[in-house]
Amino acid sequence: MTSPRLTYKPVPGVKVGAGAVWAHGIPLKSDKYLTPKRLANAYSKSTGRPANNDTAVVNPCRDGVASDCGYYTYRGFKLAGHASVDVGSLVEIPGIRPNDFKLYGEVALLGVEDHPYVYDDKTERMPITLGLNLPTFTLLDQLSFETEYRKSRFPNNIGSTSADQNPLPVGTGESVYAYTDPKTSWKWTAYARRQVVNGVTLHAQAANDHLRHFATIFALPAHRPSTERNSDWYYV
Repeated sequence: MTSPRLTYKPVPGVKVGAGAVWAHGIPLKSDKYLTPKRLANAYSKSTGRPANNDTAVVNPCRDGVASDCGYYTYRGFKLAGHASVDVGSLVEIPGIRPNDFKLYGEVALLGVEDHPYVYDDKTERMPITLGLNLPTFTLLDQLSFETEYRKSRFPNNIGSTSADQNPLPVGTGESVYAYTDPKTSWKWTAYARRQVVNGVTLHAQAANDHLRHFATIFALPAHRPSTERNSDWYYV
């Protein structure tokens, strides 16, 4: 279920807004798919440590005390705020069309509620994005640059979700304890577009984003992006 995204325009050319979503709020089948109650997805309420592969001396959940078990879940509230400034609308400059010279950005919180160890730091669930459209005075139809910043202990990995159906940011069968130090991740893209004639448009892009190739002949996506390091990039 979602709530409408609200947008406010205090002056022409300036927008601010916010939105929220109750992700997986009402299951179509059973809650067991949203909150899998299995040891690989469990954590101890008393110690605050995941049960899977925990080498601590005491972990009541891992040791069979069912009342001490909590479980990670796909259900949760997500929030986002956005803003944009269309400089071309604020300052009249010959040759600049609406949206030609525009700065925009968004920040999101991917899960309001904290959960022990894996989801205990909201800043690790807050990607921040910024974008800029630059005027080319009709040389191009669009020239834009975008960047994203996120700092987290865990890589962008869908392995556990895809293969094990557990809402954990690790690979299939991988321990959450394999990751301890936060990594700073910058993503970026540069994009240009020009229509040559009606029906024929040229596009060009260079980027270090979340590109995933197909991992199998069945068109399943790779668990981790091909452009994982800050130094990785590609062009098309």
